[in-house]
Amino acid sequence: ILGLLVISLPMASMAKSVASNSIQSLQSIRDTAHAYFSELANLDTSQDTGQETKDAKTVISVGQLDRRLRLAKCSQPLMAFESPNTKHTGRTTIGVRCEGDKPWKIYVSVNIKVIKPVVSLKKGVNRNTVLTAADLTLTEKNVSNIHRGYYTSIDQVVGKHIKNPMKSGTVLTPAHVKNPLAVKKGALVVIMADTGGIQVRMTGKAMKSGS
Repeated sequence: ILGLLVISLPMASMAKSVASNSIQSLQSIRDTAHAYFSELANLDTSQDTGQETKDAKTVISVGQLDRRLRLAKCSQPLMAFESPNTKHTGRTTIGVRCEGDKPWKIYVSVNIKVIKPVVSLKKGVNRNTVLTAADLTLTEKNVSNIHRGYYTSIDQVVGKHIKNPMKSGTVLTPAHVKNPLAVKKGALVVIMADTGGIQVRMTGKAMKSGS
């Protein structure tokens, strides 16, 4: 009986090794998803030399897979593919499939953070404050979570008016600011029409204030 036990242990170990070699590594699936978005991030950076991508950092986090998952080891390299719901920023999913002898596909959760320096308030401001460079600073933020737009240069915001009181550290969006008024209601203005080489001018009065 002892002899049989000694012989059966190596056989059990060998059977386990054979079984593991026939199963696709979960890490290889996650690596395929990570590589897909990494390539996209590199392409975006190389195609745009503007400030938004030059200073951007992309952080890709691939979700864990159920350790009980058993997929046949693919006889071909794994391929990533997008679903109709796949996004290139924020929380999303990406498909990974095998087109080998025993085909399969699976969807993997991914969180893509795009970190950029964006314009935020250095100090609190009141309504109708005219912004100066001293009021503003650049702060690195995950712009994937900023859904109302943002500014990447302080010069884009200097001279604009704040619509409502705002706290220090607030990331400015186009909804927070307005252009300064160029014309006040009741002001005398020159109205000019220019067409076909003929130009007509007359004096008028502004009915409303406007920028």
